[in-house]
Amino acid sequence: MGQITSKVLTEPYSAIAPYYDIIMRDVDYDDWLWYIHQLFRKFGHRPRTILDLACGTGTCSIPLSKQGYDVFAIDNSDAMLRIAREKAENEHLSIQYSRQKMESFSLPRKVDTIICLFDSLNYILEERRMLKAFKCAYQALLPCGFFVFDMNTEY
Repeated sequence: MGQITSKVLTEPYSAIAPYYDIIMRDVDYDDWLWYIHQLFRKFGHRPRTILDLACGTGTCSIPLSKQGYDVFAIDNSDAMLRIAREKAENEHLSIQYSRQKMESFSLPRKVDTIICLFDSLNYILEERRMLKAFKCAYQALLPCGFFVFDMNTEY
């Protein structure tokens, strides 16, 4: 197997990372963040710390940091994280990025909220791994914390 093919199979987002923001340009990130803030308001949730799980190129973690939240961001792709870090540095933001898997992550401290958007949980195809991801999320949240995520289903 060639080096490029091997890299794509082991780290699929490496190949598209430089183009990811272009591919996703039609996604209304501001609408997504507005919706999340509406959920906070509806349930009286006032977070200070947020984990952006499967953060990609940081397109949600960056505006959240600009809004004053203390943001942690995790992704399993070095290439995506490189772009996210560069974007955050260009904005002079202090976001703690780390490469970890959704089903086995840990944080230096607990957070008020975890977001996992754009159907990222759909990449977990085995029930036991999904349960591990939810367990990690539960363990990373402060009491009364929120875990906001979306998924595509056959329904």
